[in-house]
Amino acid sequence: MPGHFRIFPDQGLAVFRYWGHVRLRDYEDVVCRFPEDPDFSLDLKHLVDVSDIVRFERNPLKLMLLQARIAEYTTRARSEILSVVLAPTETGRKAAQMVKASWDRLDSGVVRRVVARIDDAALLLGIDEAEVRAMLEQTRLGAEGGETRG
Repeated sequence: MPGHFRIFPDQGLAVFRYWGHVRLRDYEDVVCRFPEDPDFSLDLKHLVDVSDIVRFERNPLKLMLLQARIAEYTTRARSEILSVVLAPTETGRKAAQMVKASWDRLDSGVVRRVVARIDDAALLLGIDEAEVRAMLEQTRLGAEGGETRG
């Protein structure tokens, strides 16, 4: 499955990673597992790495329905949820824009920023760049290692 996440509670951050050919069912699987994780919190910031996406399913209506499901729990957050998307490639940027456009139509409390560089993501998240790089690497290794949690 080309989607994985890992929560870093000490940093207040959830890192999501998507790669390869991402279908909406892959995205949905990650989205559904995320709030069930024992370390889940509405206060977490999000870092979404789409650097390695090569193709993605384009179905705006289906995506919007899925985003509405996410909005069901994000609206309960005490403050806005910062979601930084790391999209250094053209394909990643297109995927991020499609998702961002679907969020723009919802009142969800999610503030989404799309950046091309890790240092920009670290700055927005308020986390040291070296720590962000380490968390991205741990998430990548967890995905490759077949971790079942997150």
